[in-house]
Amino acid sequence: MVNVPESELTGFVQNLPGALGELRRSLRELLDNFWDETYRSRVCEQASALAQAAKLQGLVRIFTLSRALASICFISREDALPIRKEIGEKLRELMGMLDAACEESLEEQAG
Repeated sequence: MVNVPESELTGFVQNLPGALGELRRSLRELLDNFWDETYRSRVCEQASALAQAAKLQGLVRIFTLSRALASICFISREDALPIRKEIGEKLRELMGMLDAACEESLEEQAG
């Protein structure tokens, strides 16, 4: 897991859409190149860093969703291949839920 100093989290919620955009692109690459180690590692690192930052900010829903996404990336290629369709669906579902949680966090901060 990547360590993020708390002092660098200023403006975390405002930067969340960009971070999710990067994660979404990496996730798309992972699914296009199913379970290639390079793409799998990138998604895992991004999702883990997002989870840690969200935890520090007290954003429980974003923490939980990004941690779940990262956890799926630990499934071995051999175990993932037979359930490829289901894994893809779950990862896309989690990404959609992350997008919704991001919107809620932005609305809460603005309101």
